[in-house]
Amino acid sequence: MCGQFIDPLAVLENEKRTRDHLPPAAFFPKSLRKQGVFQNLDTLPTHYGCNNTHKEDEEYVARAMALFVGDQTSMGNALLQEFVNQLKKEPGKASVTGGIMDSVSEKHPSGISVPPSKLVVQVDALKLQNVMWKIARGIFFKHFDSVLPEDKDFYIQYYPPPDVQLPEQVEKFLGLSPTVRTSNPKVFIYKYGLFNQQGIIAHLMFFFFWDCFIVYILFHAFECKCEDCLSNDAVKVARGKLISVIKMISNKNKTCKMGPTFQER
Repeated sequence: MCGQFIDPLAVLENEKRTRDHLPPAAFFPKSLRKQGVFQNLDTLPTHYGCNNTHKEDEEYVARAMALFVGDQTSMGNALLQEFVNQLKKEPGKASVTGGIMDSVSEKHPSGISVPPSKLVVQVDALKLQNVMWKIARGIFFKHFDSVLPEDKDFYIQYYPPPDVQLPEQVEKFLGLSPTVRTSNPKVFIYKYGLFNQQGIIAHLMFFFFWDCFIVYILFHAFECKCEDCLSNDAVKVARGKLISVIKMISNKNKTCKMGPTFQER
């Protein structure tokens, strides 16, 4: 994933070859993994050090997302139950799980209380973004056998359940993008399309986690010759022309039936 050669004879631990799961192994309920429910998990070659760097963020994101999918699908419920069991086992431990619960509140950051049946979960946006971009880079490698730079500019948006409402233009791209089935579609499938609109050539990815949580990622193609790409103006690409072209509507706050409200921090 770093783009560097993987030496099969490497001696240093961090340089040794390993396999990175796509999506991360943390997204697959461990109890079901032990039962052999999941077969032939999709993987990509990587360095041990590169893979291990993201492990804690992957566990955090899987646990945080479990709060939104636990009452949506059987797979989501299994993931949430694993989270709950871990909380019972380590109630006072400063762990990834405990860190998530520290961000749960009965009020919005603005101080407004939510209904008694709801909770506000402030998700670490950087960790969520890093993990989703890592998955996107893995998919790109899978399709093109080429490394997508980690520092490449991209746009990302999240649509958690239960009331997923996609902007009209995004819905259009979703319908046009072909679906790519994975080895375990109840955990993860994705749509991937390459579009040319108003002179912008862009890759669009839609991730479907546990059949209910949608993540949308867009980034310009290497061959894109738009003004922003030619000038390499990252700020304009991320905040200006790109967003206006796809008419993306901010959708950061979503309420889940089981309780939490999605909130980035």
